Amino acid sequence: MRVFFITYFVFLSIGCAAQRPLKPGSFSVSTRSVIITESSSPDKKGLFGVRFPDKYDKGFPKSKVDAFRVRKEDIHFSEEQVREIVAKTFRSKIKNVGHSMVIIAVNIKFEQDGRVASIIYSVSDKFAVVTIEDLATIDKELREDLKATFSGKDYLDHQIISYPIIRIDLCE
Repeated sequence: MRVFFITYFVFLSIGCAAQRPLKPGSFSVSTRSVIITESSSPDKKGLFGVRFPDKYDKGFPKSKVDAFRVRKEDIHFSEEQVREIVAKTFRSKIKNVGHSMVIIAVNIKFEQDGRVASIIYSVSDKFAVVTIEDLATIDKELREDLKATFSGKDYLDHQIISYPIIRIDLCE
């Protein structure tokens, strides 16, 4: 019986260690890297910026025009799909913690063909509910499943089309 408990706690420890809470630095998740920064402001402790490096790390291509004229109404995709992907990742965790208040802001940029070009996450998580692995799961799913279409012609002047930030409040 004693061996059973020791074995159980060893496996439990390994599982917990694999779930890394957010902290500043560069990390690897599976075969992907992630860069995390934390706000230096004392009143914003627990506010993190998270990005998974992509082909636009050195900057986005220049637009044909200086002013960005694409309106939110001209960018079409399911914002609800983004909210659901994020929410389902945290649904059971938030329930188990019970006192958590997590806010995730998702900033998505699209290529002209509607594919996701870049995603940056801002995470407010004072209770360490969000892990690097959670965000890697969300990022992978959004990049695979999300596709935008555009109306009008203004988007043709831009190789990268930015959508306004989507704020998702996860609280129990």
